[in-house]
Amino acid sequence: MEYELLSKIFYKKPTEYESIYDARFNSEASIKLPIKIHENVGFIFNTNEITKLLVKIYKTINKINLLRTHLPNIAINSYIIKSLKDEIALTNEIEGVRSTRKEIEDAIDSIKNDKSARFKGLVDKYFKLISNEIIPLNNCEDIRTIYDALVLPEIEKENLPDGILFRKEPVQVVSATQKEKHRGIMPESKIIESLDLCLDFLKNDDIDSLTKISAFHYLFGYIHPFYDGNGRTSRFISSYLIKNELDVLLALKLSYTVKNNINKYYKAFDVCNDRKNKGDITFFVVTFLELLSQASDDLYTKIADLNDQLNYYNNIINMLVNEKVLNDKQAKCIFILCQNRLFDDTYMNMNTLTELLEKSDTTTRKILKSLESKNLLVKSRNKNQYLYSANLDSLSSQNFTKCFD
Repeated sequence: MEYELLSKIFYKKPTEYESIYDARFNSEASIKLPIKIHENVGFIFNTNEITKLLVKIYKTINKINLLRTHLPNIAINSYIIKSLKDEIALTNEIEGVRSTRKEIEDAIDSIKNDKSARFKGLVDKYFKLISNEIIPLNNCEDIRTIYDALVLPEIEKENLPDGILFRKEPVQVVSATQKEKHRGIMPESKIIESLDLCLDFLKNDDIDSLTKISAFHYLFGYIHPFYDGNGRTSRFISSYLIKNELDVLLALKLSYTVKNNINKYYKAFDVCNDRKNKGDITFFVVTFLELLSQASDDLYTKIADLNDQLNYYNNIINMLVNEKVLNDKQAKCIFILCQNRLFDDTYMNMNTLTELLEKSDTTTRKILKSLESKNLLVKSRNKNQYLYSANLDSLSSQNFTKCFD
């Protein structure tokens, strides 16, 4: 049976409204939240739908992890980097911040080369997310530290935090027609108290982790501690928590999935902000889990497709080795470039190739020159260096020719 919103019951069954609310709130299936939503203590009614979604997500992640065991490390790492770049671009886009792929790639290079660049702090935080580095998330100071690195450089002067840690003045979330949809809590002391309680809620081991993450995501938006940058900060925190609980690739699909379901995402906030729902955020938790379920399904399908493509090209490369068209060094090189092309859709510089091949610069150049002569290589120039990729069309033609020999 579909879980009926209290805001609908208010109109449909006004005489039963309070008794239905009391039954839900006081049920053993009710998970109490650490703060009030308006006048009522927030809660989640742990429905069968939530349970089914959790089981489905965990099963899909297990399938993804099994599939990943068959992929080479270069392919996995390339796909992580691609997903990271996409996630950063999309989390910015959701909030109306324009960031090009080149700007993000420049920021990645700036971290490696210790140079300044736009979005450097944002990219650095996401690099810490994909690594095993622990990002402290114990108190409000930790949230402010994340915010400062993540979005502060892009915040307009009039929207900078002006309190001890957060904002000290009111803030409203408005619709496209400038109608007020939500007002963040006040004063700053209450913001700090509420966020500390929400961070403690994340440490409650008696509640499923994804349920806690979903609830925290809503509560952060409800509290709205900053004038600007709340969405990007909240999505980063959620991604970090999802990575710790499940998988880094799923964590890097959050903004992509939110962007593709933006109206559904915002509606979930609006529904649960309605006072007539009396603090019941079950609808938001279900919506958030549905987005994660969709993201995990899409991720599995994408990785499975890429794995099939990689196997296809690997079989061609092995065929060329057997026929003495390629030697082992050439085969290794072109297979690396295939992984990078398929899983990141980018070119690779010679320094990276040399490192992955574990050869000298001179040997790597000879290998690349020989592959270029066989038309198995695509080369381009960026500033003062050449970049290389596998010529997938040429590789496919090798297989096509073999089929008709």
